[in-house]
Amino acid sequence: MTLYTNLTSREIAEFAKTYSIGKVRNYYPMKRGYTNSNYFIQTNHQKYILTICEDKTPQQTRTLMNLLNHLHQHLFQSNQVIASKNDEYVLQYNDKPVYMKKFLEGEVVEKPTVQFIEHLGTRIAQLHNIKIPDDITTAFPYGLSYFAEITSIDLDHPYIEWLKTKSNYLHKSIPDQLPTGLVHGDIFPDNIIQKDGNLGAIIDFEEVSNYPFIFDLGMATTGIFADYNVIDLCFPKALVKGYQKVRILEPLEKELLKLFTFYGAVATSFWRFRQFHIRFPTPEKSTHQQYMVDIADKLYEMDNNKFMGGVFL
Repeated sequence: MTLYTNLTSREIAEFAKTYSIGKVRNYYPMKRGYTNSNYFIQTNHQKYILTICEDKTPQQTRTLMNLLNHLHQHLFQSNQVIASKNDEYVLQYNDKPVYMKKFLEGEVVEKPTVQFIEHLGTRIAQLHNIKIPDDITTAFPYGLSYFAEITSIDLDHPYIEWLKTKSNYLHKSIPDQLPTGLVHGDIFPDNIIQKDGNLGAIIDFEEVSNYPFIFDLGMATTGIFADYNVIDLCFPKALVKGYQKVRILEPLEKELLKLFTFYGAVATSFWRFRQFHIRFPTPEKSTHQQYMVDIADKLYEMDNNKFMGGVFL
């Protein structure tokens, strides 16, 4: 992972004073995260994570803080943010938004079991039942409406033509009328915390949007496929089984699950290409999008009836 902003021990101590969290006993930069710089901080009484937002505006960060407080009020397990001694949730460091949250005990899930995936499906449906705040964007931050950031540039790379083709296909295939609401948008295994083998929290709501619910199931399926390096329909089957214990999918949503799983893979490939070729050029990650390209191609070639038969029957 990448650390974009380096903080000294003195600067960490100043943040600790600003947030009134006590004396810092230990701190270190965290390895997880592609878009932010994160620091683990331990004081005499509590553990925290300090986040420096590398590509969000202060207003976008305040919207995220409001959402996390909203989720906390609805007893949805995720990151709990804290206010500074001046009752501010968002501070500034070198013109970058900064916020503090409590550290969640547990581990990032790796290769979740079918039973765990079923519980995850239930948790996603519970999220979708929470009323969405008014200030949440209706555009997914690296969704279809942003693909032109790559397809329109003059860059000689085979990925560009691939994305153009897949973008056209998605534009033609996604209908306008789908149930929408509070969507996480990035439920990959590394955004799921487990404790003692049980599902603890879904974290990192950085990409939240007012978007079709089915996108969350598609993206979560993409993440699980990537974690196992295989297209195995027992995973989306378990996810849907858990989900429908809380919210029943509409017939059109079922019909479009494969398409939105494909969409999730394309969107993730786009994010990786944009991140490591355009925004933060990183030569050692210049092929990082290719794995998602491969998943998308496999899904594109799969018959939808076969997919639906494996998931819903």
